[in-house]
Amino acid sequence: MKKIFLPILTLTLWFVCNEASAYKKTSVDIMVNGQSRNIVVYTPNSLPDNSPLMLVTHGMNQDPEYQFNADKMYELIDTAKFVVAYLRGINKSWDMNDGGKDKNFVLKAIDEMESRYEIDTNRVYWSGFSMGSMFMYAVMGSMTDKIAAFAPCSGMMGDPSGSIKKKINLIHCHAYGDDVVIYDQFNIRNNVTKIANNLKYTNYTKRSNYRTKNGTSWFTGDREMWKNEDGNEIVLYSFNVDFHNPMAENSYEIWNFCKRYSLDPGVPKAKFISPTSTDHYTSVDTIQVRVSASDQDGYITSIKFYIDGSIKSTLTFDSPSEDGNYIFDFSWVRPAAKDHTLKVVVTDNDKKTATISKTITVSKPDPLVLVDACLEDQSFDIPVTYRQFAYTFDWKIDLEKVVGKLIGGGQTIILDVLTHDEATVGANMQQNLVLTVPADSVIREGTYKLTISNIYDERGLKSNSFTFKYTFGIEEVDPDNPNPTTPAQIYKGGFMKAYATAKTVYEETSDEKYATAESLREGVKVLLDQYDGFASTSPKLYSEATDTLIVVATPLISFKAKLDEYYSVIDLANSLLQQYADDPVVSQDNLYDKLQKAVNTYSKDRYRQTEDKMEDAIKGLQSYIDRFNKMIATSIEHILQTTSKTKDIIYNLSGHRIDNNQTIKSGIYIINGKKKILK
Repeated sequence: MKKIFLPILTLTLWFVCNEASAYKKTSVDIMVNGQSRNIVVYTPNSLPDNSPLMLVTHGMNQDPEYQFNADKMYELIDTAKFVVAYLRGINKSWDMNDGGKDKNFVLKAIDEMESRYEIDTNRVYWSGFSMGSMFMYAVMGSMTDKIAAFAPCSGMMGDPSGSIKKKINLIHCHAYGDDVVIYDQFNIRNNVTKIANNLKYTNYTKRSNYRTKNGTSWFTGDREMWKNEDGNEIVLYSFNVDFHNPMAENSYEIWNFCKRYSLDPGVPKAKFISPTSTDHYTSVDTIQVRVSASDQDGYITSIKFYIDGSIKSTLTFDSPSEDGNYIFDFSWVRPAAKDHTLKVVVTDNDKKTATISKTITVSKPDPLVLVDACLEDQSFDIPVTYRQFAYTFDWKIDLEKVVGKLIGGGQTIILDVLTHDEATVGANMQQNLVLTVPADSVIREGTYKLTISNIYDERGLKSNSFTFKYTFGIEEVDPDNPNPTTPAQIYKGGFMKAYATAKTVYEETSDEKYATAESLREGVKVLLDQYDGFASTSPKLYSEATDTLIVVATPLISFKAKLDEYYSVIDLANSLLQQYADDPVVSQDNLYDKLQKAVNTYSKDRYRQTEDKMEDAIKGLQSYIDRFNKMIATSIEHILQTTSKTKDIIYNLSGHRIDNNQTIKSGIYIINGKKKILK
């Protein structure tokens, strides 16, 4: 590793009054070994290109929320301009095995942060607390080419120095009074010293009564440092507190240490453009692998691509590219269904190499599913006018390869398959397979097996053959049967009843007075012609035909009923006008004239164009009829009251005299020489 020689800047805490103005918080999910893993990421609102990355692993029985509320590392990023990613352990713990699932999680987290934020992979740092630090020590020896500086806090597993072979930069923070990972019991100082001695970091210094944060923290401690001749450092910061918690003050110490280090900037860089961590693949897919590479101080000479340890392709370059970027592409056809490790090794003109890897999960493809089919073993008419069998699959299929056979009745009929142009594809790319009986074939009564084979979907996946059983026969049904039981009675009978209803209403509306319903009649006529003589083996098709007839005929039935009601009210009004035309008392009344005008108005064509307008005419005319009848009733009541008090001369229409003491019934009488209507 090379040290970046930058001035050590004093970093002071910047309190954020409005968090939204300083940094962004994002929850990121990635797939690791077929399992979804979560990262809580903080970024400054303004993030420069090639910014550093700080990974953080929390303690046992804790989580990222606890960690970032305690260490407050995110408060540094607005001024220091780096990305901090808090990783979430499974069941709030970590897999301590080198090469285990959580090491893969760390590696994929780095890849994801590079893809999302274009971080500088030479400046990736790792801090952890308690078990998060123990996990770090467990894999530290194999992560020295990925992590520029390590910052474990309050956690250590025995003597980790044996696995650390390369030079590292490390700062370990630990409380003298830690009551969980006890300082002396876990040999904290001895183990850090062993790491330094093993790597031959011989330049040792110590500062006592040391305070972090430029001396403003409330606790003191001892800061011991071991350095080598290349400028690499190992620091042990032992501080005087009596508890086991992440410390925000330590975050400043950690960042001021880590930010000074980088992996060799002359090492080439590489990253996967595809596949990404969110991609999902099956064994019938083709995976497009694309890698980009670059070199800061030279050019790329080769890119080698491995799948599960076996080399699959090598791309070489003899000279620098114009823009400094190098792209590798590989099409991986039909990968096996399992977890795969993809590895890329990039070499530059100085023979320096960089290795990146990615684990992807390839699943078995979902099998082709038959979504819908003509129902089996139903007794219906032999298909004379309708000779099709319909099936729907959940994937588009290759219709050119399908073979359909109908075997029964002592014969085998090879069915025709509708072509791509004639077949239909649903909104969800479901494929409707339609098999038809050839025109020159005759289906006799009996039981048949229909087999469909050679079914390939658009993925190239072959499905098993399908076999269906159909019984073709003739069953006469009564459409008026109130208790249908067999499928033919239910479906065919329902169709026959719907067809008869549609035909009846069509014929009943042929009179001129139904002229405004002509457009509705035309739609019904089209269906009557279409379904004339209709027969099918399919309950579904009978049901669809029934529903279609009902949908189209119902508006005409409703329109006819409203027209009949309209004409009934018109006839009633005309009858009243005719009945009282010769009665001078009634015909000279103002309401008689108004009823006549209402009839004239509502009899116009415009009131027969729509059901709403007819309803308005019916209600309007009925209101005049009601008022007219009320006027007649009032007049009769007045006559009855008058005849009961005077000695009138009354004759019935037969000319017989009626005495005043006789009971007068309703009807027409001659009273004092004038015709009166009594009710």
